[in-house]
Amino acid sequence: MLIDLATAGADLELHAEVCVIGAGAAGISVSRRLRRAGRTLCLLEAGSLDYEAETQQLYEGANVGLPYYDLVDSRLRFFGGTTNIWGGRCVPLEPIDFEPRPWVQSSGWPIRYGDLLPYYRDAHRDLELGELVYDERLWPALGQRPPPLAPDKVITRFWRFDTVKERFNARRCRDLIDDREVRVLTHANVVHLQANRDATALEHVVVKTLGGRTFTVRARAFVLACGGIENPRLLLAANDVEPAGIGNRHDLVGRYFMEHQHGRAGRVETRQAFRLWNLFRRRRLGRGGPLVAPLLLPAPELQAERGILNTALTFKLQRDPARGLLASDRLYRRLKHQLPPDRSRRRLWHLYRDVRSALQRTARPLLERARSRVG
Repeated sequence: MLIDLATAGADLELHAEVCVIGAGAAGISVSRRLRRAGRTLCLLEAGSLDYEAETQQLYEGANVGLPYYDLVDSRLRFFGGTTNIWGGRCVPLEPIDFEPRPWVQSSGWPIRYGDLLPYYRDAHRDLELGELVYDERLWPALGQRPPPLAPDKVITRFWRFDTVKERFNARRCRDLIDDREVRVLTHANVVHLQANRDATALEHVVVKTLGGRTFTVRARAFVLACGGIENPRLLLAANDVEPAGIGNRHDLVGRYFMEHQHGRAGRVETRQAFRLWNLFRRRRLGRGGPLVAPLLLPAPELQAERGILNTALTFKLQRDPARGLLASDRLYRRLKHQLPPDRSRRRLWHLYRDVRSALQRTARPLLERARSRVG
């Protein structure tokens, strides 16, 4: 059941077994799992079913740390969230990423890789990514021979890509919107998480519209699914019971922000540049299968030996960085990060990405092979 709080007839106090805050990939996936378990839900979305400039502006903010995307451009505030412009790249963490490592300060998670396996399998099914295999076993399936590497130094893994456009948009989520046991609330900006007396649980959340109307949502359990920036912001702002913010007695909320840092790690000098690039380019896994792309990882032994973090290494045939970005790369970044992501511009970005991907898989190998022969 869809309720637009901006036009709801009166101030409401809503009840459900579970309240899920945020209708992006995480919130929608959790909601579907809870419905399969028979739970009644409130699913809160701060925006509308599609992009609205006024709502998106709530994500504006200053960054006082390392250089980063403008906050208003790095997240989308409407149903489906940032998945409406994501590239669909999927890969599980490695077992070592969860383990305490003496050379990595504060490392070690309270969970292990095996704890996430059932959820990885569920995500694979939901995203139609095929079998949960990301290691060397994929090379024969691609008709390729793996590169001869020292396994205690460098190992190969694969990315998989979800190619369904806007998989979590409103049109693809009618199962939740049309469910009478689910209240999907739009224009529902959560402005306060109300903790109980000893801050061990939430009693309710306060929701406001841009027009200033206030609503209360009560539930037996609450799920924060607003992303790595907004979740900590909501917890830290809820400081009326716990002065440092909910869950922040040890000053850790928001301290371990994780992002896909990227950069050039080095330059490979070889007479077989095309062969190397071609081995690691994106391919489809069988007829009609998912797109996959090989990559290199430092082996756990090498990480310990050198005292480094885990990372993914890919190969790119690239001109001198001093010459700046290609016009096609500048267009890609402008479409994705600098233009309002309304429906028409998202369609333009999806079309551009499809054409670019098709050329990368078909025409570019022929062009690069010819260049390598000329060189």
